[in-house]
Amino acid sequence: MGTDGTEHASDEQSLRTQRGPRFELGDTFREVRLEDATRPGPAPEDGVSGVHIHAEQAARSALSAEFGYVSLLQLANRVSPGAPEIWYPEIVKWPEEKRIFSVNLLGVAEVFPTFQFTDDGQPLPVIEAVIRALGEPLGDTWALALWFTTPSATLDGRRPVDLLETDPAAVIARAEAFADDLRSDR
Repeated sequence: MGTDGTEHASDEQSLRTQRGPRFELGDTFREVRLEDATRPGPAPEDGVSGVHIHAEQAARSALSAEFGYVSLLQLANRVSPGAPEIWYPEIVKWPEEKRIFSVNLLGVAEVFPTFQFTDDGQPLPVIEAVIRALGEPLGDTWALALWFTTPSATLDGRRPVDLLETDPAAVIARAEAFADDLRSDR
């Protein structure tokens, strides 16, 4: 309660509100804050356009605002509410098995974009297929995350993330074709 007698939403409550409806975290979301995902990054390196870096930061911010992230412990709590220790040892293996992927926030936290999961916290099978197709050619998990949220002409202007549950075959086909394009450009 605030000094003026009114209740104020905590940072985690306001973050949950900003995240969108797909994945409710409960009361344990403390590790990652929206402002961490949107803080400006380092100065441009040689040969890297400042405009490009700004566009990528804007895309990361949009991903953060629309979908948000979870830690492995938060994910375990979602899969097994009240008893995350039951699922945690299994969930820790999911990134190694390429069933899900993480992104790094500010070099401090490895977090998982929530669009990868069903409402009960299980990995969507399409994610594994896309990781296997694009992970090596892209070489960067942020690039992979942003691929999911970028509209594709091949998908009639839709984003792969919007088709994960309704047309996973189209998403996989697009990922494989994009991976082939990347390999042929090298």
